[in-house]
Amino acid sequence: MAFMPATTSSRGKQKMTTSNKGSATTSPESASPSLRSFARTPISATSSSALRTAPAAPSETLRPREAQVTDPDFAASVLDPHGITFLPTGLGVSIVDHLGLKHLGQAAAERYKAYSSIFPLEETWIGPIQPLERVQEEYAAMRHLGLDEAEFQAFARKEIFRSEPRNVLAKVEQRLSPVRLLKHTRKILDERQWLMPPLQQSDILAKTYEWIVEPDCAYHVSDQCFQDGYRNKLGRQTAVTKRGICPYLTVQFEKDREVSAGTARNQIAVHGSLALYNRWLLKKIALDTNAAKCMKEAHGKRLPTDKSDEAEWSEEAKKHIRHYAIIFQASNWELFCLTPKSYERWTGCEIASLTNNCCESVKGVEKLIQAVNDVHFWGLSTHAASCKADITLQVASPPNADTSDLSIVD
Repeated sequence: MAFMPATTSSRGKQKMTTSNKGSATTSPESASPSLRSFARTPISATSSSALRTAPAAPSETLRPREAQVTDPDFAASVLDPHGITFLPTGLGVSIVDHLGLKHLGQAAAERYKAYSSIFPLEETWIGPIQPLERVQEEYAAMRHLGLDEAEFQAFARKEIFRSEPRNVLAKVEQRLSPVRLLKHTRKILDERQWLMPPLQQSDILAKTYEWIVEPDCAYHVSDQCFQDGYRNKLGRQTAVTKRGICPYLTVQFEKDREVSAGTARNQIAVHGSLALYNRWLLKKIALDTNAAKCMKEAHGKRLPTDKSDEAEWSEEAKKHIRHYAIIFQASNWELFCLTPKSYERWTGCEIASLTNNCCESVKGVEKLIQAVNDVHFWGLSTHAASCKADITLQVASPPNADTSDLSIVD
C-alpha cells in the first residue's frame, strides 16, 4: 500500500495571507485522498470566502516569521500547536525494566554478552571492560579546558556513538545492523513517506516552520534486514535514507548546559516527533490493513463478525511505538523517550526524561554505556522486528501480491 505525502507550495511552508483587518488565514493544501487523514491537515478548515480576501496594501502586509529552534518561544509557536509536550522531570527509571530486558541479565556485563552474541556487530556494542577511567578523565579535561562542542562530539562519536563499517552496507547478504547518520538533512517534501505531525490546536500559526531536521547523530535500522531484491522497493512503505529505515535513536550535542538547554530540547523534539509520527503511521496502516483483510475474509466465508476495518491496538503494539533521544551538553547527558499521547488517533506525543548523569564521574560513564547498549538492542530487536512485520503485512496484503523477494531476517 503506497502513500504519497501532501504537497505544499514553497517547500512545505504554511502560506499565510492577511486581510485589511490583519487577520491571518492558511492556504489550503492539496493531498491525495489516501493520505488526507494523515497529512498536515489543520483541525478547522479555511473557508473559500476567506481565501478570496482582497490583498492588503503593501505597507500593511505582514510577513510570517520563520521559527528557529533557538527561539525562546519555539515551544509555544511550534511544539504546542502540534501537541508535542515535555513531561516534568521525574526521579529517573531503570532502563533495563523500561525496555523489558531484565531476562537477558540484570548485570550490564551479562547483557553485553547476550547482545553481542545475538547481533555480532563490529563497533556498536561497548564492552564493560573498556577503561572507564580514561573516558572519565578525558571528559573532565575537555570541560576544564573549555573546549568547543566539536571536540566533545568527536570524542563521543569515537568512544560511544560508533558506526558499523560502511563496506558492510555494500554487501548483499541479509543482516540486522544499525545505520549511523551524522548531520543528515531531512526535508518533508524530499521523501514520500516522511510526513510532519499534524496540527492539533489551531489552523493559524504565529510562525511558519519547515520541519527540516539535521540531527547531530541518528541511528536507523539498516535496510539489509530485507532481501536484496526488495530493498529498492522499500520506499513504497516507509522512508529510506542512506540505507536506513525507521530511526530509533537521536543524539544531540550542545556545549553549554545553561545557554543551550532549550535549543537542544527543541531539536530532539522536532526530529524525535517526526520519527515517532512516521513510525506510528506505519503501524496504523498495517493494523488497518490487517483489520480490513480479516473483515473481508470473514464476510467471504459468511462468518458473523462484529469487527470493523479500524485499527485495534493491543498493549504489545503500543510498546513498539517509541523513539529515544540523548542530549549531550559538554559532559552532561540525559536520555529521553518519546511516546504517542494516544494510539487510535494521533493527538501529539509526550517526551519523558528517563535518566541523566555526568561523564566526569566513572559511574556516569558506566551508566551512559549501559543505556546506549540497551537502546541499541531494543532498536535491533523489538523495534526492528515490529517495523519489518508492518512493512511485510502491507506488501503481502493485496491479492496476487509478489512476495518472492520478501524474505526477511528473523
